[in-house]
Amino acid sequence: MLARLKVPDDALIELIRLHWNEAAGALVAEHAQPERVDHGVLYVSVSSHLWLQELRRGLGRQVHAKLAAASGINLRAIRWQRAPDAQ
Repeated sequence: MLARLKVPDDALIELIRLHWNEAAGALVAEHAQPERVDHGVLYVSVSSHLWLQELRRGLGRQVHAKLAAASGINLRAIRWQRAPDAQ
């Protein structure tokens, strides 16, 4: 909903960060952090290859749905990517 109101991407990422722990859950939030929003796509840095696989296989869809419910933001997609310092 908020994304349709043309909220700037930098404002969206701050709102997403406010709701991240609630939407992702403590365990996922420990290993994945939202970095930026670009044209309705949320980019999330993930701490390891194993977590990246889990999030891409299906857990990520659950986080996406919970984030939309918690924040009211309708993102086009979430792109899960390994953090530069990930193992």
